[in-house]
Amino acid sequence: MSSVIRLRNAFKHTNNKKLENAIDINISIENENIQFECTNKFDPSRKIKQESNGLGNHLIQKRLQLIYPNQHQLKVLNQNDTYQVNLSIED
Repeated sequence: MSSVIRLRNAFKHTNNKKLENAIDINISIENENIQFECTNKFDPSRKIKQESNGLGNHLIQKRLQLIYPNQHQLKVLNQNDTYQVNLSIED
């Protein structure tokens, strides 16, 4: 579920999808471990109409804790013009 939301947001917030590496998605599955990484470029000066209450990351973390208690790690990095999400799920 959170991967789908992150992918949607990557396409929504990338202001120029024609840039090289505007959106980079990597998924790997090894044994019982899933690694998901999504990086997208954005213009930090661009104003975006807020469509929600801004609780997206908090709600995703709560969902992950319910579905994968003590089996996941979510890291979100927002630096300069790059937004990166790393999610690892272990069984």
